Amino acid sequence: MTLLEKKRINHVALVVDGSSSIRDYGLTGPIMDVLDGQVAWLAQLSKDTGDETRVSIYIFHETTVTCVAFDTDVLRLPSLRGHYRPSGGTPLLSGITQAIGDLRKTATMYGDHAFLVFALTDGEENTSHRATPATNPNLMRILLATLGAEWTVGVLVPNFQSKIRVQGFGFEPGNIAVWNTSAAGVAEVGEEIKAATSSYFTGRAAGVRGTNTLFAQNVSAAQVASSGLAPVDPANFMIVPVALASTSTLPVVIPNKSITKKNPNGIKHVEIMPFIEETGRRYVAGSTFYELVKSEKFDPHKEVVLIHRQTKQVYKGEQCKKLLGLGSTSTRVRPQPVKGGDYDVFIQSTSVNRHLPIGSRVLIFK
Repeated sequence: MTLLEKKRINHVALVVDGSSSIRDYGLTGPIMDVLDGQVAWLAQLSKDTGDETRVSIYIFHETTVTCVAFDTDVLRLPSLRGHYRPSGGTPLLSGITQAIGDLRKTATMYGDHAFLVFALTDGEENTSHRATPATNPNLMRILLATLGAEWTVGVLVPNFQSKIRVQGFGFEPGNIAVWNTSAAGVAEVGEEIKAATSSYFTGRAAGVRGTNTLFAQNVSAAQVASSGLAPVDPANFMIVPVALASTSTLPVVIPNKSITKKNPNGIKHVEIMPFIEETGRRYVAGSTFYELVKSEKFDPHKEVVLIHRQTKQVYKGEQCKKLLGLGSTSTRVRPQPVKGGDYDVFIQSTSVNRHLPIGSRVLIFK
């Protein structure tokens, strides 16, 4: 008798914001491009790895969640154009709750099954039904905690404040990414999801069923110790929090794209050069490193610094790049996860107008 081969079967759900702000931002077309591109990418990964990949797509808008494809073979999934018409509010957590609930009902016999959920929103939760896991932080946290090791739930949110909020609902910090709500930002989101999916499939081939660092790159203290990196002398640098004194005369940057009905004050930043100069120091391009608080494109000519979260020891050098998986080509770099990562990542700034989020930090070499 021949034993049945235990094939890897990946159930992937894309849970997408269909609120009116998507339409108002002019992002309807770009998001459809990302959806179709992600399905094509999943199809190629499925062919390359030999895994079976089944895709579900949900759109959340107004107070409802619409499932436009459920657990469909990725090689047979048609384009979803015509199904996406943004309107109304943002029932983000209702969309995630329904996707998890539906996929939990799928049969998982005779195979190595795993579930990967990506949720994308351009705003914060505001219209999910009450008295459900979708709006009760404790119930949502319990729902996520009851998922087995074969589940990975990732969320892409529009700003750092939103990231903190969804962490409060129980989502793993390393499974939360921040994106820029613009057409260019949507394209970056597509690349971010592709990179995360590729890493996920690589992990699956190695026997991993789920991850809590979907959007994060882990670096441990043991890896740094074995790399030969030596800590920088504390006399050679200073770490400065990005905050405005009550007497500050710096103009606060509020990008137009971040001013919405949901967030009328926008996302406050300051430009790097005037901020450094207001501290009484002369700004020299390349001597200041900004804290990485969201995923972004990394240019290989820049330097990287790692700061140990407990000891505050600073490490600088090419080995830092290698530990983060950064090579000689432009790629995306992600913050370290709160759980599992031992370091904060700082990137060299070579510009005079980089926006520094209030509440983040800069490292200045003397």
